Amino acid sequence: MSDLPDTQKLLQSLQAENTALRDRLHELSQQLAAGMNKPAFERALIAQPIAYALAGEGDCREDYLRLLAWVRQQGSHSEHADETADLQALQMGDERLQAELRGLMERLEASRWPQVRRHVPAVESIAKQVQALFGKTQNHQSKPHNSGLLMLAEDYTKHLPPPNPLSELQPNFMSIAGSEDKPCFMENTPKLGKQPFFLSDAKTVLAFTLYCLENDFYRLDLLFGTCLRVNSCQLRLIIREYNHVKPGPVVRVVQFDGMEVFDNQFHPIRFEPISNSAGKNYWIELDSPDARPEASLAVWCQEKSPWLQAVVSAEPLESTTVAAAPKNHQFSNVLSTTSAQHLLLVSGLVLAEDGSRLRSLLYRWEQWLKAEQETAQVWICSALSASQQAECEAQGWVVKNTAALPVLLEEAKTSTADSIFLCDVHALPENNLLQQTADLWHDPQVAALIPCELDAKQRIQAAYAITVRDGGLKYPAAGMPVDHPEYNYRRKVNACHSTLLRLRRSALVQVDLSILSEYDQPLMQLNDMLMQFEQQGKHSLYQSKFSYQRAQAIVTPPVTFAEQQLFSRRWQAQLPTHLSAFSQPRHFINPAQRPTVLVVNDTLLEFDQDSASLRLYTLLKIWVKLGYHITFVADNADSAPRYRQALEDLGIAVYHGDYTIQQAMHDLTYDYAFIGRVEVGFRYIPFVRLLSPETTIFYDTVDIHYIREQRQAEIENDVEIARKAKITKRKELHNCKISDLVLTVTDEDGKHLQKDLPWLQYAVMPNIHTRPTLPPQSFAQRDGLVFIGNYDHAPNEDAVFYFVEEVFPLIQKKLPGIKLYLLGSHMKTNMQALASEYIKTIGWVDEVEPAFNQRRLFVSPLRYGAGMKGKLGQAMSLGLPVVTTSIGAEGMGLTDGENALIADDTASFAEAVCQAYENAQQWQALADKGQAYIEQHYGETAVKQQLENLLLIKI
Repeated sequence: MSDLPDTQKLLQSLQAENTALRDRLHELSQQLAAGMNKPAFERALIAQPIAYALAGEGDCREDYLRLLAWVRQQGSHSEHADETADLQALQMGDERLQAELRGLMERLEASRWPQVRRHVPAVESIAKQVQALFGKTQNHQSKPHNSGLLMLAEDYTKHLPPPNPLSELQPNFMSIAGSEDKPCFMENTPKLGKQPFFLSDAKTVLAFTLYCLENDFYRLDLLFGTCLRVNSCQLRLIIREYNHVKPGPVVRVVQFDGMEVFDNQFHPIRFEPISNSAGKNYWIELDSPDARPEASLAVWCQEKSPWLQAVVSAEPLESTTVAAAPKNHQFSNVLSTTSAQHLLLVSGLVLAEDGSRLRSLLYRWEQWLKAEQETAQVWICSALSASQQAECEAQGWVVKNTAALPVLLEEAKTSTADSIFLCDVHALPENNLLQQTADLWHDPQVAALIPCELDAKQRIQAAYAITVRDGGLKYPAAGMPVDHPEYNYRRKVNACHSTLLRLRRSALVQVDLSILSEYDQPLMQLNDMLMQFEQQGKHSLYQSKFSYQRAQAIVTPPVTFAEQQLFSRRWQAQLPTHLSAFSQPRHFINPAQRPTVLVVNDTLLEFDQDSASLRLYTLLKIWVKLGYHITFVADNADSAPRYRQALEDLGIAVYHGDYTIQQAMHDLTYDYAFIGRVEVGFRYIPFVRLLSPETTIFYDTVDIHYIREQRQAEIENDVEIARKAKITKRKELHNCKISDLVLTVTDEDGKHLQKDLPWLQYAVMPNIHTRPTLPPQSFAQRDGLVFIGNYDHAPNEDAVFYFVEEVFPLIQKKLPGIKLYLLGSHMKTNMQALASEYIKTIGWVDEVEPAFNQRRLFVSPLRYGAGMKGKLGQAMSLGLPVVTTSIGAEGMGLTDGENALIADDTASFAEAVCQAYENAQQWQALADKGQAYIEQHYGETAVKQQLENLLLIKI
């Protein structure tokens, strides 16, 4: 208890820091909402870069749009006023407008909502501008005047400034050619930069170059940040030709209003298409001739990337990314049989141009099918000439001469294949699609698999989509790195924008394909089909490990208003009412609004190597089944695919490598945080408490570390370990104090903590054990003793050497020839040296159950430790009787002679082993009662109920 005053001081200090930070964040949010000048903006960016830079759509877009519409309405009244109206009429109009502004400010100030009140400064700014405008009107009342904006525009185009030097920064942009109906995305910045370039005066110009891949360059999207919610400055975009030496003649000038630009969104700048733009470079300048520090915009930029210059000289993608089929290759019958397991519908083909690409694609399929000893039938779904059709049919491929999806799918219903792949000829999977999708396809409830389409930079071009309440589609994964945790894990979806899908024919049979014909766009046809699958109770799954690359970027035309309305009418009851087109990005990360849990552990869960990882892994499986959105963070940033993908397959976002807990907390807010182990809790509990005061924090002790260290110090008489135990105790008690609820593996662990913290609330969350999957072996079919453990854990290593040196010789005297099998991970050289005719140092095994099923007894001679010992529960759950010590049995409620044998001294332990090893009747009774006891208290059903009860606790 001597450390409590220091801990209380630390807690008070943390609380004071928390209060100060919340006050600062509140002040900052007010500044950002109301608008600020350039210096204030820069200070805010430095003070809280993550909170503001590229934060996505704001909370008040709808408020902003209403305010903007009102401002425009008032401006429209002034613009269309009778030019012959006298000054008195204008003065009366000005007085009415000022009165309306004052009334609006009063209503805003009276609101109880901060997001409404924060518009007051913007309205005050408008009132001042209205007054200034009226003053100018008085000065020019007697002058003949055309439209001021028109005169200004003419002045801009007649007196363009000379070219400015290229800027040191390059903006975040997307260049687009073609047309609104068929846009073709060309050069884009490879990543989002976070450096603001301020257009804060008439002399500041952002100059950069871009390269066009296609003709009819007509649109440039730039990522803006606004300093005022309603920004009155005008902007100008100048496009000049560029010959790699100097800027050439001006080809386009575009002017637009700063009021059009919304904060941290790509703003489309459209202009008359440049018809012959393919293969040309352009010099782009962006300026704001009437900008000033208090009314300016920022363009989000990054340092120049050599990748942009490399695009100009790069070879065509086709020559570098397509693995061609061998010359004169004759395809085998695995791609032509009519009684095949798979049906490949290949579309997007113009044989004269894409013949080699088709052969390369089908050559890959041929190799995959041979490897899996399966077959496929190929349908070429394109309109071909007679000679082209004959060429395809000579290979045994069926030519359908149509790309109409409803027609093709209706015919596919009659196929014998149950697996249908929709393949665009430009979609080029590098890996075996059959292997990639095999584990997902085993579930008969899966009707469709949605892949991840990648570009050459391993960014997502197309994947799943999310429907919003008006029937529109959102593509949250587009443009993100493929390894981003929130777009990498397995999930159920009901919409997509990929061009390659795997469909189950048995589910397709129940789809009303006539409805699909009502849509013109294949994208909407597919998404209506996916919604029909969901209506059947079937699943459509997405996971990024099912992936492919395209030889050319996908062009997804915008959904027309008519098709969006049709989709909305058909699926109104299923569309999410809480998601609008302007919802924040985090809403699309968790579109179902499931409760969120942040899980922080020291490493990824090595569930096949230690019981603590197995416990948490099983707990997460239960949590996912209960419908929670789980985010997992490994403190050591481990990215090991085996253990990371196991969590992603459950539907868990795993932040690893360069993806930190800071990013996880920026992406989402969390209802619960589950933080385990002493050192991890000591670092992260204050951090989570500070950044997210509303999050309920569970501290998972796993075991009471300082108790284990104290016991080790007593056995080994080690002063240094005793000193370490005191430090650990202070940290562990600190974690308990500042978390909302402490979780222990056993009730005994909770009582240990209450000796120092009598007021402490804790809940028991024990190890979780599953039922055996193999038929049990009889007493006579088994032999030998077995022990398993992670030998980086000191109590396990101590137990083995103690047993081998002191207990095993006594057993061998009574049972000559008996063998000891040592299993487990991280077996060191000194333990491997124990290997002999009677001691088998096997080490780590892939599957524990088969190894346990051969042995007759599990021995666990632990002399120190704490918490529930997962190895005992695992052995008993598999029907393997256990002989252990009081320390080994601690926290499990075992009864000696009933469901386990418990002995502490050397002779008694050896006697218990010999007795159970030779007595078949006692062995069977221990096996049956031990297995039943574990199922009743530590099975998945029991622990699931405990977890549900835990989440109902009011903290």
